[in-house]
Amino acid sequence: MVTASHNLKNDNGYKVYSGDGAQIIPPTDEDIATSILKNLEPWDGVSALLSPETGLLKDPSEKSEEVLQSMWDAYTETISKELCTKKALTSQSTLKIVYTAMHGVGCEFVKRTVEAFGFSLDRLLLVSEQCTPDPEFPTVPFPNPEEKGALDLALSKADASGTPLVIANDPDADRFAAAEKLPSGQWKVFSGDELGVIFSLYRLECLKKEGVAPGDIFFICSAVSSAMLSVVAKTEGCHWEDTMTGFKWMSNKSLELKKDPKKRHAVAYEEAIGYQLSEFVSDKDGVSAAAVWAEMCCHLYAESRTVNALLEEAKKKYGYFVTNNAYYLCYDPPRVKACFDAFRSAGGAPQTYLKTIGGFEVLSIRDVTTGFDCSKPDKKCTFPLTPTSQMVTISFSNGARITLRTSGTEPKIKWYSEFSGEDEGKAKEELDRIVAAVCSEVLNAEKWGFIDPRKK
Repeated sequence: MVTASHNLKNDNGYKVYSGDGAQIIPPTDEDIATSILKNLEPWDGVSALLSPETGLLKDPSEKSEEVLQSMWDAYTETISKELCTKKALTSQSTLKIVYTAMHGVGCEFVKRTVEAFGFSLDRLLLVSEQCTPDPEFPTVPFPNPEEKGALDLALSKADASGTPLVIANDPDADRFAAAEKLPSGQWKVFSGDELGVIFSLYRLECLKKEGVAPGDIFFICSAVSSAMLSVVAKTEGCHWEDTMTGFKWMSNKSLELKKDPKKRHAVAYEEAIGYQLSEFVSDKDGVSAAAVWAEMCCHLYAESRTVNALLEEAKKKYGYFVTNNAYYLCYDPPRVKACFDAFRSAGGAPQTYLKTIGGFEVLSIRDVTTGFDCSKPDKKCTFPLTPTSQMVTISFSNGARITLRTSGTEPKIKWYSEFSGEDEGKAKEELDRIVAAVCSEVLNAEKWGFIDPRKK
């Protein structure tokens, strides 16, 4: 599959999927690369498959529209059969929701899927300026629903229509974002972690009502996502695992766990607003997320509850988990590597990381780039190594955690940090001090020439 996702049109990339529906992981990728190198000469007859005008592969099917419709039908039927649990209630609801496709392809798919869940289309208010595919993304500087200002048109339409809910997909509709108007009149744009926990609580409730035992329900999230989901799973007697970042790891982990026929997939998510709610779609899917969100909101509002109230109830029960996530920009990869290598040898030799940072005691280091994890008896990291990219997790003795990693698609050095406590305000203050110390003593933007986009 070729996609630029929410990146600019010049940043097209591709994803490769295996027969089980999940993206490939090692050693399949190496096997494919080896096969390519062994077959550099074109096969006989290949030229007949290519368009003489463009050099691209011809559509091998004369019935491509028919094939698309059959796949679309199968998707809608499968998703609604698996995930739709309150169709009658949703049909009776008068709740309206504003939706934006962010100039991408999601609109028609979302309309058809929410309708299959019982949500009538007259209640799905479209941001017309953003619901037709347009690679120029004319109404937003950057078409990622996470970016500040990306939801402005949707929020304005919701204000004008008196609607308390906004949902969005990114351009290729695999990510999902949501916002809710608070009693104060302000808009609450839910973070990726908050959405992951909300989806998890709802799917847990649905599966338990189906009669699935909690011990047979599993949750998965990426290593840089909130630890709150692990607390939810442990408290409720469910199974939880974390993986490397990226749905190729999470979806393959789900397939592995489902080899036990009793096990049921509830949610796999990453904080970058990606959610896999279905057992049958082995990747993040913003379309099914939109449909489940619409159903859940109809259910909550019918009980005179709000999504944010559900989240606050969860915080009181499982703890206040605060985050501080951001990034620096750097267009010189060797400089980024030098920064991380300097941290690895802070004591004058390899694997002599800092013992304290800003006065905070370091409890453990997990370095996925080098395969080091001092929390393990053999000091070996259990995650697959990433020698060509940087990823280090620092755990502190007070329970805080921060992961530093480079992006695989953008010139970014990202950090994901989290701390929990009984008082949300105090926890945030403590975490902000830790992040400031890490930015000063480890990343040191001034020394390494990193750019802080927040200071533009």
